[in-house]
Amino acid sequence: MQSWLAPKSADDETQLANRAEIDSASLSQLAALANKRLNDKDVRRVAKSARSAIKNECDRSGLVPVRLCLASQTTADFFIDDLLVAGLRNGLLLDMIKTDYNQLADLAFGDFLNAPENQGITFTFVGLDYRQLGFRADLLGNASAATEEVASKLTFVRHIVLGIAEKTGTACLIQNLVPQPEQTIASIDARLPGSALWMIDEFNRGLAAFAAETGHILFDAASLASNCGYSVWHDRALWFMAKAPFSQDVVPLYAQRLAASLAAAKGKAKKVLILDLDNTLWGGVIGDDGVNGIRIGQGSAAGEAFLDIQRTALALKARGIVLAVCSKNTDEVARKPFQEHPDMLLKLEDFAVFTANWEDKASNISHMAKTLELGLDSFVFLDDNPAERELVRRTLPKVTVPEVGDDPATYPLAIIEPGFFEALAFSEEDRARAKMYQENAKRAQQMEQIGDFGAYLNSLNMAMTVGPVSDASRERVVQLINKSNQFNLTTRRYTVPEMLQLEQDSSAFTLQVRLTDSFGDNGIIAVVLCLTESRDWVIDTWLMSCRVLKRRVEEQMLQYLVEQAAQRGIERLIGIFKPTERNGIVVDHYKNLGFTRDSTSPEEEQRWVLSIASYQAVELPFQVVSDTTVPSSHLEVTS
Repeated sequence: MQSWLAPKSADDETQLANRAEIDSASLSQLAALANKRLNDKDVRRVAKSARSAIKNECDRSGLVPVRLCLASQTTADFFIDDLLVAGLRNGLLLDMIKTDYNQLADLAFGDFLNAPENQGITFTFVGLDYRQLGFRADLLGNASAATEEVASKLTFVRHIVLGIAEKTGTACLIQNLVPQPEQTIASIDARLPGSALWMIDEFNRGLAAFAAETGHILFDAASLASNCGYSVWHDRALWFMAKAPFSQDVVPLYAQRLAASLAAAKGKAKKVLILDLDNTLWGGVIGDDGVNGIRIGQGSAAGEAFLDIQRTALALKARGIVLAVCSKNTDEVARKPFQEHPDMLLKLEDFAVFTANWEDKASNISHMAKTLELGLDSFVFLDDNPAERELVRRTLPKVTVPEVGDDPATYPLAIIEPGFFEALAFSEEDRARAKMYQENAKRAQQMEQIGDFGAYLNSLNMAMTVGPVSDASRERVVQLINKSNQFNLTTRRYTVPEMLQLEQDSSAFTLQVRLTDSFGDNGIIAVVLCLTESRDWVIDTWLMSCRVLKRRVEEQMLQYLVEQAAQRGIERLIGIFKPTERNGIVVDHYKNLGFTRDSTSPEEEQRWVLSIASYQAVELPFQVVSDTTVPSSHLEVTS
């Protein structure tokens, strides 16, 4: 398992073998080691050194801190080190606290979470297990009683999760149930009410619905176990001896997928798949073999394997993952298979950026990041050439480069198995995301051609649609709030029910902003949430997509906010800024918009004040359109 990780180099082996060197390693060095194929002993060493670095408050730049409470019906101790290392691999710095074994009710309703040392939790992991939930075994064929039994277990879990969430004020990551091989006695079990398999399936469906309804996060261990094979997943002897929910063999993959889910919840999932061409999307070298000489399509094992890679890329694109090409080739030659070969599934229009030249690939990927306005940690680079993979790993360590061998049949697994593109929700905006980034690349090209920035903005013919958060946009807004870290003034998080409550609160004001221009629809790109205090609006949340930076969007948003506040008798806007390790780009946000710092406010929660009466509107390059679906609460005027 985890063959997609790069093998250790001689330098890595030396560092891991030298206790003094590994003990003094920085977190960035440990994160680099976490991306290598470590054995069990290596994992323990890296985890120990990471804990020491955290305790000594070493430089944490590039890592998102997550305080994770592990609450499981089974033993969790044996995968904690692997999870810490997987966290580093996924850009997270995990600080974990653990409850006693099988103490979910005590966690939800007892005093554990009230203790001072257990405060500041980011997420709580709720590890469920069929064997511990205690399903009745005497309901075979009794559909009504079996349905009631499943409902009672779901009610128990619901109370647990909501109790934990009420104490922590944060979301839970809930693991669903994994069947055991011996529970499938006959093929009929999947449709036989009361069988273990039937009740697990019904429970998991109900759990998924509950998570979607409440904004909690589902960790699909059942699908992961199915991919591994239940016989590989389970170790019956280990269960009876230590109540370990799965075998030691699957611990590294389990930890990776759990860390990937946490990373997605913090907005750290990958967004772009960069593809090499020769011997990656087709067999052969297009410059030598020509369009008719490359291997792609039905008729040969290799051709079908390369076709499957393209099918995987298209499946990711359908989920909003951006596709790009980075190839050492002459541009005109590299495009020919997409234009002329009848068996190619991928077409030129599927790529947001198509780079084929003779420059080094690391430089080309850096340019892609600037064009798409994304961080390098958003990219996954797939290339059959080990020299190219190593160059990108060394030059651009934030780019994820899965290791692949000579067999193209294994390539899809290398990009799917690790959970690089983990997603916690899916909306129409996600479906359209790839197209949005294609349009963004065209905007960047137009800016290069025009040169003058003001003229460029005017040429975009931007239209901003403004309005309150509504039924149609609520899920997308919550998704944005919970994954935005950079252009986010407070990084406060909301669940779907909490957002609905805010929408219905007559003293609150919600604003969502959609931007379209001559290249297309950018979707919802900004959110502002205001709470009323006397005759002030306190800006609890202000976030914006980095895709529209430097287009004066925030200025137009402020202008609209001031207009709305004035209509409601509001006299001041109070902007809150809470500095984090990742939102440095907004440190001067309120200052640049004309707010004045309240000198009495603490550095960790700054208050910036703008008088509505003193605000002076300026001409901006937008047409502003009001969304007419305004809840009645937003029409009330403060007297």
